Amino acid sequence: MTKEIWLGPVLGTNREQLLVRCAEYVAKGETDRLLYIAASHPLLDLATQKILDGKNANGVWGEFPFYLFRGFVRRVLSSAVVDNASTSLLALPYGQASDIAGLPPRVPIDREELPLRHSLISQIIKQLADAGKLPAIKRLANRDGCVNTVASLIGELQRAGKTAEEFASIVEARAAEVQSPKSKVQSSKSQLDFDRDVALIYSKYSEALKRFGLTDEDADQLRALQILRGDVAEVVNSRRRERAQVSNLRYTLPWLDDVELLVLDGFFDFTPVQGEILRRLIPAIPNVIVKVNYDDRNSQIFQPFQATIQQLKSIADFKEITDTQSPPADLRARLFNVAQVANLRSDASETETTQISNLRYTLRECSNRETELRWIAKEIKRLTLEEDYKLSDIALVVRERAAYADAILRVFGAESVPCNLERRVAANDIPCVRATAKLFQILRSSEREHVIDPKTSELAHLVKTGYFRVSRADVELLKQTFDRQYAKLLDVEAETE
Repeated sequence: MTKEIWLGPVLGTNREQLLVRCAEYVAKGETDRLLYIAASHPLLDLATQKILDGKNANGVWGEFPFYLFRGFVRRVLSSAVVDNASTSLLALPYGQASDIAGLPPRVPIDREELPLRHSLISQIIKQLADAGKLPAIKRLANRDGCVNTVASLIGELQRAGKTAEEFASIVEARAAEVQSPKSKVQSSKSQLDFDRDVALIYSKYSEALKRFGLTDEDADQLRALQILRGDVAEVVNSRRRERAQVSNLRYTLPWLDDVELLVLDGFFDFTPVQGEILRRLIPAIPNVIVKVNYDDRNSQIFQPFQATIQQLKSIADFKEITDTQSPPADLRARLFNVAQVANLRSDASETETTQISNLRYTLRECSNRETELRWIAKEIKRLTLEEDYKLSDIALVVRERAAYADAILRVFGAESVPCNLERRVAANDIPCVRATAKLFQILRSSEREHVIDPKTSELAHLVKTGYFRVSRADVELLKQTFDRQYAKLLDVEAETE
């Protein structure tokens, strides 16, 4: 049993070694013994391409054990089964056992195709306010700002790993502490009333999700945590109303006992609920490898990673392994390194003074992405107009390019700032490729097996695109044929006579 934290540069060699080790499980057909969780979608795509490269493996049978964290959560929910030790299925009516073999599926209401989460919370707030159960926020119940704030707060509570019952108990404990004569804690009554209102809304929201079979991404993570803790009390609605409902069922994950290696790749922090999930998951798996970015030559920029490393070490006895085989790169050592300035000397006192008086770096906090990018665009214009910078000397670095790409193009276009953003365009979005694909579709159509000539309407649409023009000689021949056969039909004078 080994628990290791692999430290190395962003473009180091330890990820290649890590993927080689994962590929061994895939090549042997032992994917049930591996669990890989990536921090971002591009990293997941990279790992998948490396594993399924056609050399080690062309594919796998069954579940491919490479996930984002939300994908892992979905697997937990879809594969959880009733713990026979806590519930006797033999005591249930005939046919009831099949209804509760796993968690009942739920419909997500926070997706673009079904955005009902905001509306559901809004309806709950209005109904509770009309019933006089929200004394603190009753006057704000019909305002969108109130609904947005409460919805965001419920999401934060879910990401913190707190159920509605746990949050309500925390609020009441806080109220009892404040109201105690010996208490030194100062808190206004209005704040406690607001906390109680939020606790009631959160409770009704959780009940609505369970009653109608709904869910959202944060609620899924919270349910997965409950499964790993073994404290799920799930109400199962039977298919027939005459059957009794079953509640207080505990669920287990049989496949988790077969997992031999857990890989966490690319994370620099975890939300509280993710941290609690890992607190149950890591001790249950014999071998765990956590890939963390780090560089000794630029340690200050990776200082936030230390909190994550300490969090992992509080879960299990992890051993740190530093990558020493990566090729040297001066840019890695100098990029965003505030400890390095021109003519920096080695004595500690001057280093501290240099870091304090270093004016080359500016920290600016923005309320949203739009404001952030507009400030960057104006700063770029200032540098080019006032300080004679070239656009080729300026680089914009973001955490995830896909999340910023559309906003960068829009904002920079509005501010008249040129940018060289290499965006990928799908082949089907290129007009000439789309026209060619339609031609191939006509030729490979099942109707072509018995009919040689395609329909005129099909070809006419391709001709109109401009990529399959008819030659001038053929156009002239078609014109002569048309005049010879159908010109009389267009002769108005002949028809009149």
